[in-house]
Amino acid sequence: MHRDRTLLRVLPVCVLPAFALAVVLGGAARAQDASQVVGKWALQMDFQGQSVDVTLEIESGDQGLTGTWTSPRGSDPISDAKWDGKLLTFSRKVDRQGQQVTIACEATVDGEQMKGAMKTQRGDLPFQGKRQG
Repeated sequence: MHRDRTLLRVLPVCVLPAFALAVVLGGAARAQDASQVVGKWALQMDFQGQSVDVTLEIESGDQGLTGTWTSPRGSDPISDAKWDGKLLTFSRKVDRQGQQVTIACEATVDGEQMKGAMKTQRGDLPFQGKRQG
C-alpha cells in the first residue's frame, strides 16, 4: 500500500516533464522537417509550350514559412506556405490586367529536387527544378 502511494506521488513528477519534453522535441522535429524545403530553388515552368525560368526562395522564421517567387514577370511574395513532410503548398497574389488573382501552388520535394504545379483557372502549369547552392 505504501508503495502505491509513493508511485502516485512520483508519477506526476515524472510524467509532466516527459510530456513537456515530448512537446518541445515534437516542435523541433517539425522545424527540422521544414529544412527540407527552405532555401533557393531554380525551377523551370512550362508556360504555353515554352520553358520559363523561375526562382523560388523559401525561408522559415517566427511567422512560419515565407518566401518569394521570381519570374520574368517580377517577384511576388508567397503566402499560406505549409510543408507536411511530403507536400509543399503555398499561394501567390499576382496582378493580371489590373485584378488581384490568387494562384495556389503545390509541390513535392525529393532530396534536392522539386516538382509541382501552379493551379490556374486555365489548368495546371507544371514546374520542376532543383535546390541551388
